[in-house]
Amino acid sequence: MLEWPVLRASLRAQRCAALVVLALTAFGCGSTNQDATRPNLVLVTLDTTRTDHLSTYGYFRETSPFLDELARESLVFERLIVPIAVTLPTHISIFTGTHPLEHGVLANTNQGGARFVPSPMLRSFATLSQQAGYATGGFVSAVPLRSGSGAETGFDVYSQPEAKSRPGNETADSAIAWLRTLGSQPFFLWVHFYDAHYPYQPPQGFAGRFSTDDALEAYIAKRRIHDTAFRPGVNEINVARDIINLYDAEILFADTQLGRILDALRARKDWDNTAVVVAGDHGEGLCQHGLAAHGSTWNEQLHAPLVIRVPGQAPRRIDTPLSSMDVLPILMSLAPFPQAEPLLAQATGRNILDKELGVRVLLSRDTGRERKEDVPFRWALGFGRWKLFRLEYRDGRVTKELYDLESDPSAAQRCNARRRRSLTRRNGSPPICWRPPRPISASTMASSPSRAPTG
Repeated sequence: MLEWPVLRASLRAQRCAALVVLALTAFGCGSTNQDATRPNLVLVTLDTTRTDHLSTYGYFRETSPFLDELARESLVFERLIVPIAVTLPTHISIFTGTHPLEHGVLANTNQGGARFVPSPMLRSFATLSQQAGYATGGFVSAVPLRSGSGAETGFDVYSQPEAKSRPGNETADSAIAWLRTLGSQPFFLWVHFYDAHYPYQPPQGFAGRFSTDDALEAYIAKRRIHDTAFRPGVNEINVARDIINLYDAEILFADTQLGRILDALRARKDWDNTAVVVAGDHGEGLCQHGLAAHGSTWNEQLHAPLVIRVPGQAPRRIDTPLSSMDVLPILMSLAPFPQAEPLLAQATGRNILDKELGVRVLLSRDTGRERKEDVPFRWALGFGRWKLFRLEYRDGRVTKELYDLESDPSAAQRCNARRRRSLTRRNGSPPICWRPPRPISASTMASSPSRAPTG
């Protein structure tokens, strides 16, 4: 049986040793005065962006030409699975290298509208960068990441929308203007684009770019996408073909803004000393499995893009499974941070480029938001070809569902007992006896302490 404390302890010893070596050796072991050898770090996060709707990952529409171009000189990670398909928890996992069950942020809001915020005991990557002498700038596009969420911790400049959200071109404008103020000081830049989030309202020049055709019909049929699905919160019925066409146009618009950021970076003299990370925070249902939005544990909501451009690193595609909490250890392998030790000690993510670390087990869970009485809480465990769900009902019932993603990538049909026994004989036992970690209770959906992090 897989228990969280055992899993955490087994990873930590390997991780700390590997990351300390990487932090000392990447780009030379140099001192803090050698700014020329300390790479600039850029993180661009794409909100609500399904991996299988990006041409970078083989989508039949050209939705991401600028990301495609970056990918040709980057590491492209094929199997990033986020721990929760919600904006704030995943971003906190990226910045702290910890799972939501550790940092405590389980949703954007909880019952009664109170904010989930991370534990004040955690250190953020932005704080680490700031203390290492980097200029730090954060530019976000939506209210879940506004000041008070904890995401702003460690940024010298933090730009956010006055309203609930803002279009990506406005966020890009602010980020590019900040870049122009920088001298030779190394910098950490974070840009967040929210355009692919509902409601899908692509601007002029992008609206109407895509329409239903035979290729879309084949895509829908292959994934057994429902014709319609109810969208909670706004109490609307979404029509799959309509929202997919609008959604793809929004992705194209966000990609265009990414292109503007990349052009501004390439125009700088230090482009050859700049590492760029483009990561998704979660996907979107788009009527697949009968769900329009996100916050659940199906792969179309959890599978996110990750592209990392590392100066001097040959481009390649990496099929190793990883989680959002692993992005930070990869980032930390790019620069010799003198204050790395506290963050290395807290992180349970790992640098998956280290081939000595073995098989990755990925734990995900439903959002901590309120739900209807008859809707079970779902945990998900990814292990190799297997996807195991544990469904917990309010009346105490527990059921499990197992899917073989090798033969059924869309998880359209669960394995029955006979099928499971056959697969087990041929491919080894799936983690069917797994139980979720405790003491955090899925049934009570307890929030974390309502305090912002201090470091």
